[in-house]
Amino acid sequence: MSEIVTAPFSRLSSAVPSRVVLALALSVAASGCHREEVPFYRVAKGDVDAADVAPAASSAAADSSSDSRVHWTVPAGWKTKPATQMRVGNFIAESPDGRVAEITVIPFPGQAGGEVDNVNRWRGQIKLPPVTAAEITSQTISIGGNQAKLYDMTSAEPIPPSQRKTRVIAASALVDGNSWFFKLTGDEDLASAQRPAFAQFLKSVAFGSSPLAAAIPSPPAPPSASPVVPATATPTAPATSATGNTAPTTASPQWDLPKDWQPLPTNAMKVGNFSITEGDASAVVTVTTFPGDVGGSLANVNRWRGQIGLNPVAESDLGALLSPLDVDGGKAMLIDMTGQGQEAGKKVRLIAVSLRKGENSWFFKIIGDEPVVAKQRAGFIHFVQSTRLPNG
Repeated sequence: MSEIVTAPFSRLSSAVPSRVVLALALSVAASGCHREEVPFYRVAKGDVDAADVAPAASSAAADSSSDSRVHWTVPAGWKTKPATQMRVGNFIAESPDGRVAEITVIPFPGQAGGEVDNVNRWRGQIKLPPVTAAEITSQTISIGGNQAKLYDMTSAEPIPPSQRKTRVIAASALVDGNSWFFKLTGDEDLASAQRPAFAQFLKSVAFGSSPLAAAIPSPPAPPSASPVVPATATPTAPATSATGNTAPTTASPQWDLPKDWQPLPTNAMKVGNFSITEGDASAVVTVTTFPGDVGGSLANVNRWRGQIGLNPVAESDLGALLSPLDVDGGKAMLIDMTGQGQEAGKKVRLIAVSLRKGENSWFFKIIGDEPVVAKQRAGFIHFVQSTRLPNG
């Protein structure tokens, strides 16, 4: 199993290398957001579009954040892209041969899934197998006077489209009850060249005093864990953010839950979480929600493919992979893929449904041993179609 390797920041040079370029599979963010789950919207090149990249500054720019609660100094040579609803910091570093390295800053309210989930999401983006908490290697650093962790990982094999190994350097910090993610992604040589600039960027970060959650819509409250939820949604009390602020919401999502699905702990973004066990085989079902439009379908599909050991696809392939599905609130898109598990001869299957309702993006996913997912497919689709989502 590949290891996550980190190097002390004290060994980083303060010199900013020549402009470098990075190719990022999302996140989100991911990403992400995951990523970071990403709604199925067609985009030509993920969410990196050269047309909306500002000209590079000849010197570093200070206090350039799109969010008044955080400030930083942008290294010379980085190009600033427009911020999005999820990315309050969005940059690329360009190399002479046309490759790009991408740097993003994404905040989420609360714990945003936890360390193991976040690390394995990043590993999945570069086709590394998941690790346990005991196998994670990180370095403790400071970001804006807050304790943070730095993770550094490189793919074991070349990743399309550049056919080079990809490196991810990510840092996370919990500030005022909110999770902040800073990530540099690119071909191994480009990310390595940009690491000193990334280190200086992190050292320049300063947080304001206003709680971030006031500016981010609070996700709906977790659903009831009862086997079958009434067909009519019932109002709930106002949701409470990670910082204690309250934001009005309508109702929790409600669904018809199959009797053989066992509830697992949820969090602010994973509002549904269930396990299915059949002997030695198993699968997991999750329901996640994110505010706003957080990316494009190509990056999301390729991230999921990486989770089950499949190679990335081109945008032109999406039409053959995605199928429409009627759900509460309109049309959703479904994808069904089977890949190779970590054990020889063991197949892993993933079915995901994505939709946008109001100001939020919703994602339903079942992943696990192929025989279990195959048996549960009809029940999973019924579960998705039975779900009544809150308004907004």
